[in-house]
Amino acid sequence: MKRFHLVEFEDYQRFPTAVRDGITDYLRFFIGFFRLYSPAAKVLNDLLKRTGKSGILDLCSGGGGEISHLLRDLDEISGKKYNITLCDKFPNIKSFMRLQKISGGRIKFIEKSVDALNVPAELKGVRTIFSSFHHFDKETGKKVLSDAVKNEAPIAIFDAAERKWLYIFGVFFSTPLMQPLSSLFIRPFRFSRIFFTFIIPLIPVFALWDGIVSMLRIYTPEELLEMAQDLNDDNYLWKSGLLKNKIGTKVTYLIGYPEN
Repeated sequence: MKRFHLVEFEDYQRFPTAVRDGITDYLRFFIGFFRLYSPAAKVLNDLLKRTGKSGILDLCSGGGGEISHLLRDLDEISGKKYNITLCDKFPNIKSFMRLQKISGGRIKFIEKSVDALNVPAELKGVRTIFSSFHHFDKETGKKVLSDAVKNEAPIAIFDAAERKWLYIFGVFFSTPLMQPLSSLFIRPFRFSRIFFTFIIPLIPVFALWDGIVSMLRIYTPEELLEMAQDLNDDNYLWKSGLLKNKIGTKVTYLIGYPEN
């Protein structure tokens, strides 16, 4: 299927914060409920060991996704206690605060806006991007990778989908049911989420649109590897592919790290 870089409304700075946070809260719930990124922990543990890094810097964190599950999986696989720092261009502070609390402070966050194209040099660790790299067009995506290379930062990109009709249909049929239902149980509670789900249904409408567009934007492993290799940095090693998660769907990934 051809890639289409259509509009996702969440990408716009003027998009209402309450609606954006409602969508990212829903994505966090959905991703965590189905454990879509269950195979990522092993990949990240290998990358942390190989590069000697002591923690993870999660870019484009949204509502936090499956980070709390990932932390527990890393603990079990590695036998270590890694820390994770969340950041985003439009940070979902309430969600980040809750993740920090339930993790006993091991999940931290940065309150100010952090742009994945220009990450402050003082922010260290293995860089991760979950469910977000498809937001970047090809040239912008290269800039994200280039910034990691410039700072000699290992990077791991994961998208819990493939650009196939199966995933588009999955979003189309699941979102209208699961988003309103989950809005009653998601924590932290937000009155705005209830209002913009049941009174003025902006969250389910935009979650459905952005979800379908996301599936059309997903890069294939071959496209990700081509973008990385276009940087022409012989010191970096890159690997891409597909991983199978616990419900049998695929996770598209790209990892890169300095050889020395």
